[in-house]
Amino acid sequence: MSICLLSSSQTSNTIQSIQKQYQQTNKNLKSYKQKTINREDISTEGGTATFYSSKDSLKLIKETIYGEMGQSEVLFYMNDTMHYFILENETKYNRPLYDSLRSDKLSVKNTCRYYFQNNKMIKSINYSKTFGIDRILIELKALIAIYKNN
Repeated sequence: MSICLLSSSQTSNTIQSIQKQYQQTNKNLKSYKQKTINREDISTEGGTATFYSSKDSLKLIKETIYGEMGQSEVLFYMNDTMHYFILENETKYNRPLYDSLRSDKLSVKNTCRYYFQNNKMIKSINYSKTFGIDRILIELKALIAIYKNN
């Protein structure tokens, strides 16, 4: 993975632009074509990937991965095949999913944000220690291949 170095003011302006762009994508979600596939092979409890597109241009990929000890939701904001923002929401359960003593109140939640310009990371907030950005980007490539083949 490569990192793009910008001045502080350039980075700030770029991040503001990215935030406006993903907020616009969120506003338009209902108008996008939507396709969901099951991904039983992704983890012990499976997962789903939902692709949102407009006029053959990929806008968002939402991947949810369920596990025995937690779940992860990763949102890949796209301009077709170029990613510009990745949001990862991770929940770690205090006990396994099947344990009756498991409590959502005791679950630990973490959110990571990754900002990109020309597919190069310019800023990360709360870098994920579980998956790491390199693994997330490998998964993104796999998801784009799935999208193109379906």
